[in-house]
Amino acid sequence: MRADVVTAKNIGDRAETAAAAFLARNGHVILARNIVTRYGELDIVCWDRARDTLAFIEVKYRSREDYGRALDAVHTAKQRRIIRAAQVYLKQQKKRFSAYRFDVIAVAPDGSVQHVYNAFSLPTEF
Repeated sequence: MRADVVTAKNIGDRAETAAAAFLARNGHVILARNIVTRYGELDIVCWDRARDTLAFIEVKYRSREDYGRALDAVHTAKQRRIIRAAQVYLKQQKKRFSAYRFDVIAVAPDGSVQHVYNAFSLPTEF
């Protein structure tokens, strides 16, 4: 494939890189990216030093909002997959974390970033 061909994969990779850079500039330590589990993928796992919290970050990119905002794409089924993938990640870690959260970062075509802290939480059945 030619290097100048734009694909959904490399657009997503660029959005995740922009999100990781944003997080690092704002006091987060990137621990992992693109963790794949049988339940789905975790885009970014990071440590929020200021809040002493592990954060699971879902990154969304939308070139236009005609099809809905990026944040709206993290529907209930997607949230459940992220939560299950996070549980797998946590079980694999030697270190135990006392606090964690699920955030969503939306990246716009101009590179601007919108960070939504605690975008969703564990449902009662978990």
